[in-house]
Amino acid sequence: MPAMQEIDIIVRRFSALNRDRLQRLLARVRSKQRPFLEALPLLFHVNHPELPGFVSEHTPAGLPGYTVPKKVIDGMKALFKDFEYKFHALPRYPIYGIYLTGSSSTVAYSEKSDFDIWVCHNPEIKDEDYSELLKKTHGIKTWARELGLKVHFFLVDEVSFKDRHHDELSTESSGTTQHHLLLEEFYRTGLHLAGRYPAWWVVPPDQENNYQDYLADITDKGIVSEFDFIDFGTYMDLTAEEFIGASLWQIYKGIDSPYKSVLKIMLMEAYASEYPDIDFLASRFKEAIYEGEKNINRLDPYALMCHKVEEYLLSRNEPARLELIRRCFYFKVDEQLSTPAPRKKRIWQRELMQDLVLAWGWDVAHLLMLDSRHSWKIHRVLEERKTLVDELTHSYRLLTGFIGEHTRISSASNKDLHVLGRKLHTAFDRRSGKIEIVNPDISPNLMEPNLSVHKQVTRNGQEFWQLYRGKITVADKIRTTPLKRARSILELCGWCQFNNLIGASTAITLYTQNTNIDNNELKKIINELKLLYPGSFPGEVDFDTLSTPANYTSMSFFVNVGIDPLARYSAEGKHIISEQNDALKFGNFHQNLVMAIDGITITSWNEVLTTSYEGTSGLMDCLCEFINMTLLQKRCPDIRVFSYSSLNSHIITQRLEQLLKNIFKTYKKSDHPTSSRYVLAIAKDYYLIHFVENAIQYRKFSNQEGLLEELSFTTGNFVNTVIDDEAFKGDVLPFIIRKNKPGIIQLYYKVNNDMVDTYVLDETGAIFHQTAPYFQHKTLLNQYHRFLESVRDRINFLPLASHINRTEITGIEYYSITNDKKRTYRLTRRIQSMQESAMQYYSVQVITGYSGSEKDSLSVFCDDWEFSMMELGEDLFIQVANRILMQRKMTRRYPIYITDIDLSQNSEYSEAMNFPSTADYLKYKKAIELKLNEALERQTRLSLASSI
Repeated sequence: MPAMQEIDIIVRRFSALNRDRLQRLLARVRSKQRPFLEALPLLFHVNHPELPGFVSEHTPAGLPGYTVPKKVIDGMKALFKDFEYKFHALPRYPIYGIYLTGSSSTVAYSEKSDFDIWVCHNPEIKDEDYSELLKKTHGIKTWARELGLKVHFFLVDEVSFKDRHHDELSTESSGTTQHHLLLEEFYRTGLHLAGRYPAWWVVPPDQENNYQDYLADITDKGIVSEFDFIDFGTYMDLTAEEFIGASLWQIYKGIDSPYKSVLKIMLMEAYASEYPDIDFLASRFKEAIYEGEKNINRLDPYALMCHKVEEYLLSRNEPARLELIRRCFYFKVDEQLSTPAPRKKRIWQRELMQDLVLAWGWDVAHLLMLDSRHSWKIHRVLEERKTLVDELTHSYRLLTGFIGEHTRISSASNKDLHVLGRKLHTAFDRRSGKIEIVNPDISPNLMEPNLSVHKQVTRNGQEFWQLYRGKITVADKIRTTPLKRARSILELCGWCQFNNLIGASTAITLYTQNTNIDNNELKKIINELKLLYPGSFPGEVDFDTLSTPANYTSMSFFVNVGIDPLARYSAEGKHIISEQNDALKFGNFHQNLVMAIDGITITSWNEVLTTSYEGTSGLMDCLCEFINMTLLQKRCPDIRVFSYSSLNSHIITQRLEQLLKNIFKTYKKSDHPTSSRYVLAIAKDYYLIHFVENAIQYRKFSNQEGLLEELSFTTGNFVNTVIDDEAFKGDVLPFIIRKNKPGIIQLYYKVNNDMVDTYVLDETGAIFHQTAPYFQHKTLLNQYHRFLESVRDRINFLPLASHINRTEITGIEYYSITNDKKRTYRLTRRIQSMQESAMQYYSVQVITGYSGSEKDSLSVFCDDWEFSMMELGEDLFIQVANRILMQRKMTRRYPIYITDIDLSQNSEYSEAMNFPSTADYLKYKKAIELKLNEALERQTRLSLASSI
């Protein structure tokens, strides 16, 4: 058992090292940033309205054992004129300690480094106090930003920390994926600024495995006081599960800053190779201090890490990986040893690196190559990226294998691992059309003075594009490897833009065959991409976004790149002039001007995706994929459409851009987007966009009749049908379909001389259309009203309907349609009553399983007189016609109208366990009435013939 004097010696050793490291840090930061570090403890020791981060006088403040240096007070007075410091003794100190962690004060610190600050507080502070303390850190962070410092605050208490309660996963926090490894790094890199010291200091290296018992023993015996230290526990209980979390975290960080992360990933790999008896760096660090080591360079945490990884790779005889981690360490330190040191200034980092480089055997030529990284161009960057990605992937596989052998991932950590996995997938997953970002903090400037673009056509007619560095002619291609191959020139331009290869002075030479694209159009595309996506890469994605499914944030479509859709007319010196300006059915010939589409899409996960479509089928594929991609998101992506190769480009871009927005609006307004459908006219055909087997697909129709037949079908739930503004232009259907409402049967009729067009929009959104001879207003409405009333009762009240998924009918509405010479339509509401409709008609009821097959049963009741197809066959229609003729008193001929149909036993519905909607009843009514009226016509002719 150590004496109190021995522990005092150890604490003084740690404190002395801590003081020297802090001096090194203060000497390295810029003079205007120094007050931040010096005053940081003061900001948490007092609440003063003049100081940065002030929230209120009640915000937790006060550090035990902290005496504010006069230098700090004077410095704050110089910056904040009204600041006055008054000493107040406190019975309790809510802030236990302030620490810097990470690369601060190590050889790896540079002006680009962040500051990670632990604010350790009393575990028992109230929630409102915690909130105020958090606000205070935000205020101090703002001040640091004004000084050019990037800082991250972590509010920590020893109880929650030991219980493994960490911040949620974020860009600054590794969440629950690592705990003991985070603590181990804190112990070897933490810089104590004020307050209590870590209890870990006073636990000897040989007692690490007995950490908690040892600490309790010396505390109980009064050798140390629990009010002097903070106890975060030990890292010796590290589980195998943490390795995969820590590795994924470092790989995540390595995506954007690989040189900073490769060294730490390899440290995880080295630790994993020693599991479960790991020789931790923190233990080495502590052993050296206990043994009296005073050389600060030998105790540098990052130098210790580099040595540890070197030992591991040397033991595995992996010289290529060893060279990579040395290169990563060199870039992290950021001391260019190929250039002379500044005069009269000794930089300790430089001296430490010179000793290491000498031991590594690097010569001046190698140092010159490394120090020229700022001028590395794309070919060198591609090689380096491959090395880094291979290393990240290699380490990931090794550690994944390790975790599979030793443990299972808990559900608590699995959430964070899943989010990290998404980030890795978006960064490294290769798939067709995806643009890879190839310069993750390798070189600051990849702009090339000269680039060459070639179009290549394979033997089977497939086209692709190639990008070369420099001026590469067709003859030069044979002995030159392209930088990039792509399916489209837009994908090639996008790759250049997002990887920052093209600058204002870049000269691009275009070599093409069998294409009309020229340098002018290529330049316009590139300039447009620069305006759309300034700053190269689209930006960093945060973890909240990665925790949710990917949305599509922006879509840019380039139409007819290198294609003039009216080229054959232009070649003949002709220009199409027509009132038909719809780009999808342009001119008198109704030509589709959208012949090719190339798109760039940015997702909320910052993936850059390219797509290509050709012809009318490609346009429809583009529309369907657009809906499928955006169906679940609330906001429409930022949509832009461009075209440069035609005199009609503005018509094309406006039409496609508005069409995409209209389609998105259609599916977003619906409560059930899977039950929406969109009608579009292209050239001389019609297209229906709708759901089929859980995905948006399209069907083509060569005429309106076929389309209307399809629109008469639904699946029981209400279907929202939207007709494109340019489809059925001038027709009445778009006018009435906008008024469709679920649960309401709406009948519209328009008289055209001696014919009448009748449209019924039923309760499910199905559309029924019929053109028939017109006799009089009352005749038309009465026969429909009586029939629709019967259908309503069947659908709403029959027992079969009680357990079938169907839309209930809540009303029936009737409208007549008129229009003026300008085809401006007007509606007039018509009111019908059952009493009025029953005055001139007796009952003609049909009970059927009829679906167009003679085998199906069909019975017709004329009042109480039954006619059965099972008995009469096809003669049934003649018999019914005769019966009706006998009952009629009027000499004027008019059609037979069915007043009621029962479809409950119809095989088409019973086998599908579905239930017919009103439109289905109307279709059967129309089909049977056709046969009845044909029979009526024959019988009438026979009667006339016999009377002559």
